[in-house]
Amino acid sequence: MRRIAEALSVNLADLFDRNGAAAARVLRTSARPAIKFGQLAAKQLLTPNVPDHFEIFSVEFEVGGSTGDQQYTHGDSDEFILVQSGSVKLELAKDVFLLESGDSIVFRSSIPHRVVNVSSAASTALWVISPPTR
Repeated sequence: MRRIAEALSVNLADLFDRNGAAAARVLRTSARPAIKFGQLAAKQLLTPNVPDHFEIFSVEFEVGGSTGDQQYTHGDSDEFILVQSGSVKLELAKDVFLLESGDSIVFRSSIPHRVVNVSSAASTALWVISPPTR
């Protein structure tokens, strides 16, 4: 059990007590899990040991990068996107939103959606999903 806890970067007690007060956890930049994502895009999980009620990602879209060729859905959670640099186009069903650096949006993950970098340079975004749709 100790080796499992170490591999998951959790305290041994956390494996048994889901309702107890969890200790603060640090996730170092070098340890962020990279997740395959879209086209010309990189996604890193920012929340160590994903809580049951939310997950946070840092997403970078290269020039021409996107979440994929088609709109997609997953679960029925709230999604929040904060554009940190560049600009992206969010296709949300039949609506289209141009989001510039500093802009944010909230929508349901059950609505077909797609994000495309429309900048001449990379665009980055903070992306929150609550609850996670693993």
